[in-house]
Amino acid sequence: MTTSGYMDQSIKVYLNHEVIQLTVKYDLQSDEQCTTSATTIGPSHSSDEQCTTSATTIGPSHSSDEQCTTSATTIGPSHSSDEQCATSATTIGPSHSSDEQCATSATTIGPSHSSDEQCTTSATTIGPSHSSDEQCATSATTIGPSHSSDEQCATGATTIGPSHSSDEQCTTSATTIGPSHSSDEQCTTSATTIGPSHSSDEQCATSATTIGPSHSSDEQCTTSATTIGPSHSSDEQCATSATTIGPSHSSDEQCATGATTIGPSHSSDEQCTTSATTIGPSHSSDEQCTTSATTIGPSHSSDEQGRLCFLSLL
Repeated sequence: MTTSGYMDQSIKVYLNHEVIQLTVKYDLQSDEQCTTSATTIGPSHSSDEQCTTSATTIGPSHSSDEQCTTSATTIGPSHSSDEQCATSATTIGPSHSSDEQCATSATTIGPSHSSDEQCTTSATTIGPSHSSDEQCATSATTIGPSHSSDEQCATGATTIGPSHSSDEQCTTSATTIGPSHSSDEQCTTSATTIGPSHSSDEQCATSATTIGPSHSSDEQCTTSATTIGPSHSSDEQCATSATTIGPSHSSDEQCATGATTIGPSHSSDEQCTTSATTIGPSHSSDEQCTTSATTIGPSHSSDEQGRLCFLSLL
């Protein structure tokens, strides 16, 4: 028997006077470990999510952490509801206290602290941010540090000065964004209009998409001709490629990839599907993750549905 988030049990079986030992490993503490394609994930603890795609190693995470890598990326440990996301040959340092660090295409981001988000796209370096700040740069732009839940976003060799009172207004290519208030983020790319948002909201549209208003720490993100309804109370709705997601409530995350519909989730739920999969509703800090044509029923109270145990024949 061992501990540290797992429980191993060995069973010795005698067959024709030879010893065959079976080892059964159990996941504890409602953790989910999800890997896709030749990936190793270390142990996670306390409703953590560790998800890797394509030959990636993620270290241990603790306390409702999410570590997500795509394509040959290493992410260090995160702590306390942190999210670390890297895409394409990027290294992100550790983050602490509900931080999000996101890098795309050969970019390094330093550590962030206290609900910070650092996002770079295409050979850009962003300095550290503090206190719920977001720094976003696209295409050879440097943005200095911001403070007090501010977001600074530049696109195309542009420098933007500091902003104050947690507002973000970001436009790219023939777009108008209305006023934002109190920790709001409004970001559009390519001929998109986003209405006003209020109270720590994030509205992000890419490619001819309209998103309605969101309220109270909501995030609405669409990619490629997708419409997402309103979300409320720290919700995240994310759709990729011709997918519709219904409303979510209370710190929910709904994520669909490739022509998938996900029903509503409630109370810090996460619903994640990959490739033509439907997941029913989940409740109370649940995580449901499926890969390739799988259906998972509802789960309750920090439940894990996925890998329960495996046998290794020694």
